[in-house]
Amino acid sequence: MTTPNEQDRRIAAWFEEPQGRVPEGTIEAALAHARTHPRGRDPLAAFRRDPMGSGGFGLGRIAQPLPLLAAVGLLLAAAVAGAAIGGWFEREPAVVPPVVSPSPSVTPSEAPSGPATLRVDLIEHVGNDAFIEIIDESFTLTEAISGDPGDGVDVEQDLVRVENDPADPATVVLTWSGGTCDTRHELVINADGRTLRMFRGTCEGDSLGGVGHVLRLTFDAPAPAAEFDATIETTP
Repeated sequence: MTTPNEQDRRIAAWFEEPQGRVPEGTIEAALAHARTHPRGRDPLAAFRRDPMGSGGFGLGRIAQPLPLLAAVGLLLAAAVAGAAIGGWFEREPAVVPPVVSPSPSVTPSEAPSGPATLRVDLIEHVGNDAFIEIIDESFTLTEAISGDPGDGVDVEQDLVRVENDPADPATVVLTWSGGTCDTRHELVINADGRTLRMFRGTCEGDSLGGVGHVLRLTFDAPAPAAEFDATIETTP
């Protein structure tokens, strides 16, 4: 059996032999290379197995994966935080702007089929209650009211007198005479706004004359009396 002292003697003898000595030039070259190429820090040293280690399961071996576990933990924490902010927290309901539908346009077929009929009760001091129905085909009439004939009128039978109101150039005054039994009248204003056609029925009963009627018509623009053509017709 070889003793430790014997081993020391053999090692010392090997170094004393010429073949066991390293040339000086080799040593100098190795030192120069080491100085010019310093060994850098290995970023993955913690994950590499230490060849000089025991290979067991000591504290140093367990601590090697800790940086990797820390990085994975940070990634998981970031993912959880992003999910919580993006969807787990309660959000305010989205506000959807109301949809505004366009207003339906009025087609010609929806327009009024014809002029409306306006009824005016006439003022009379003698005779039965009279009225007149006005049909404005010109759509220019803005107002129609009865005037006061007073004690009578000086207009011949079957005639209609047209005059302007001195205070309003857009108002014309119609005056005509009839009997005490003249109650229902009809006035048509043609589309030109200047042709006036009046109709009244034949009196039945007391037909004493001398009853007058006055009608005031106001238009949407000045209406000179000379431009009007007014007629009255008695129908059966």
